[in-house]
Amino acid sequence: MKNIISFASISVIGLLFILPSCASGTDSWPEVEKEAFLTECVKNMNEPGIDAEDYYSCMLDKVIKEYPTPEKAIKITMEWMIEEAQGCF
Repeated sequence: MKNIISFASISVIGLLFILPSCASGTDSWPEVEKEAFLTECVKNMNEPGIDAEDYYSCMLDKVIKEYPTPEKAIKITMEWMIEEAQGCF
């Protein structure tokens, strides 16, 4: 459970890092925003034995499905991230 909370926290941090740069009114996640999320999260992963790129790609897919624009992703809660993270291991 500690790992799930840690990974979810890094995911939220990644979102907070990229969301301020989002253009308002976009219809989907621009590629640059997806890349920034993955880069920032993978860079901050310190868990041996976990493929950070696979894990955060899975989380990004879930985030995009639930929050179709970066602006809507501001509403993500830690509880949602923890629940969704379990399916990405």
